[in-house]
Amino acid sequence: MITPRFFKGLYRNQIIRSAFTSIQNGEAYEGADTLGMQLYSVPFQIMRLLSNVMGMTAQREYNVIIVDDSVEFTQGLKLFMEAFPHFKVLDVVHDGTDVIDHEMLHLCDIILMDVNMPLLNGIEAGRQVNFMYPDIKLVAITLNREQVFLEELVAAGFRGFVDKQSIVESLEEVLRTVVAQKYAFPRCMNVTKGSSSV
Repeated sequence: MITPRFFKGLYRNQIIRSAFTSIQNGEAYEGADTLGMQLYSVPFQIMRLLSNVMGMTAQREYNVIIVDDSVEFTQGLKLFMEAFPHFKVLDVVHDGTDVIDHEMLHLCDIILMDVNMPLLNGIEAGRQVNFMYPDIKLVAITLNREQVFLEELVAAGFRGFVDKQSIVESLEEVLRTVVAQKYAFPRCMNVTKGSSSV
């Protein structure tokens, strides 16, 4: 009997992995003869269906830069993010000026940036990054939610926000939301100075 465990085992095989990727991309697979010898009893369309249903679709890895003036916080956050399979921390820097001039900025997909930093704050740094690389997803992080305003973040190019006090519970969901081209802001957030939360 062919079980889901059987197909997971097949997917670990490099030949099968290449075939799955070609199937998903609608491409012809050069190793089709070899594949046929190994899977002669499994119809090709079933393989296509199973690769989708069982979550075998190849997913890209997103590069992240963390920007925060707290060394302890950034070290802890980098370690925490090692558990996220599709998000890789490229580097950690400690001020807005450092990220603007970063040599790997062009490789970055997401920036997690503290709003309050001494030399160049996250809002202004985010605005400059967004001007140079509008495709980079900016996510604001802070301990002082009451001092952060939705209108200001969106105007600077930010796509999401994470409160440091709840970052363990909410960070991965926020990251997945912004890479899906959506906004990730909490409802209980001030819109503008002097306004009530959303």
